[in-house]
Amino acid sequence: MKQVEVRLFGAFRRYIPDGRIQITLDEPCSIPVFKTALFSQLQKLNPEFSDLNLVLESALADENIILTEPSVIDATRQLALLPPVCGG
Repeated sequence: MKQVEVRLFGAFRRYIPDGRIQITLDEPCSIPVFKTALFSQLQKLNPEFSDLNLVLESALADENIILTEPSVIDATRQLALLPPVCGG
């Protein structure tokens, strides 16, 4: 098993104040599968979190770029979960 650290921003900090979460991967996975695992871990750490759409609509980024659907998440990455922003 491998660990991926995800830094949390925006609305996620209300539920996980230190802004970091660890996701355990058995094998590399797609972004949708990773986001589902991330949602489960967020709920486990804070049962008040229930906004699956917020997770699904948020962008995942590594140290250099915003990741797109064909990307594969593996244990070599440190990621950031970036919620959508309103306003201008």
